[in-house]
Amino acid sequence: MSSNRVNQQDRILRDQKMIEGIKKHLKSASIVVAGKTYTSDEVVAALQARVDAANAIAPAKAAWQDLVNTATTQTEQSKSLVSGLRQTVKVMFGQTAETLADFGIPAPKPRKVLTSEEKVAAAAKAAATRAARHTMGKVQKAKVKGSAPSTSSSGPAQPAPK
Repeated sequence: MSSNRVNQQDRILRDQKMIEGIKKHLKSASIVVAGKTYTSDEVVAALQARVDAANAIAPAKAAWQDLVNTATTQTEQSKSLVSGLRQTVKVMFGQTAETLADFGIPAPKPRKVLTSEEKVAAAAKAAATRAARHTMGKVQKAKVKGSAPSTSSSGPAQPAPK
């Protein structure tokens, strides 16, 4: 099972060969394709347009990639400036939603006030998480004291269990 797919370079080469063949063997002939008559110059012009369009792709792609790289570099270089500017505008104008919107900065969302049931649930969840992770604060860590294993001279040292 063979594939009929032709890559771009092969198509360009085939079109160029077709142009050469038409110029060599059908220089002054009329060519009938799908019921329409073409002169050899019209066919050569159509094939040459295909070749020129295909050859224009690589430089255009390279130029586009250069523009993308330039835009990425500019974004990276100005990231700290823009971040600092956003913070400065937020400090200058505070919570004023209309003024912040003029700068394209969304107004900060108000903090959700938790009900007493939600606060109790959050505290219980935090305590359960600390217990599950064995998390301790400074005071609890200070209370934990380790004891060195006693060494006895009655025999050879036993390897630690794995």
